[in-house]
Amino acid sequence: MPQLNDILDENNEGIKQISKGNFKSAQKAFRTALLKLREFYNLRREQREASQFYSIIIEPRRIPHFSQKKSHSKSHYVYRNALLAYADPNPSKEPNQDCAGLTAVLVFNLSLVYHCIAEQSQLKSDYAKVLRTYRKSWDALQKDLQHHDAIAVGVLNNMGAIFHELANYRQAQRCFKALKKVVSLKRAGVLALQPDTRTGIILNVLFLEEPTTAVAA
Repeated sequence: MPQLNDILDENNEGIKQISKGNFKSAQKAFRTALLKLREFYNLRREQREASQFYSIIIEPRRIPHFSQKKSHSKSHYVYRNALLAYADPNPSKEPNQDCAGLTAVLVFNLSLVYHCIAEQSQLKSDYAKVLRTYRKSWDALQKDLQHHDAIAVGVLNNMGAIFHELANYRQAQRCFKALKKVVSLKRAGVLALQPDTRTGIILNVLFLEEPTTAVAA
């Protein structure tokens, strides 16, 4: 049976690989972590170990911008913080529902890998794949309150950036309006953002509040 630390180690190895530009190795690590998480959860459920609480601590880690190709996304901010994850020595007293928080972290990190690849290829099919993966992270996030804002800002910001890249300005505006709502609540996950990250996100929100500005871009 895989242990929690086995899953976290795979995740953190994936971040090490993406930081080096080794996208295939990063994909493999995150996919392996997701498979181990599924096995971990299924076995715990079969053995009725859900009462054994656990929680994770996440730490943003900036990854480089590998693409030097000209793209519209360079006109606004892309959230490039992968999420390192560690076991919380003082776990929450409430069970993690369906491992949703850790699932959201792993899928978000996998999304960042696909995002890097799409920026290099500039293929619409690659961007469509990134959007699908961010959406899966968002769906998992709806069951996790502990890390919701810390992950939501990255998902909404980057989905908005991609929709803008694809000239789907209405969907981009929807993402940035939702992002504005999350940021305005000023909860712990938002307040923990680095100043340059917070500034970049706010500029995105302001930039796309005017639809005519987005279309003109």
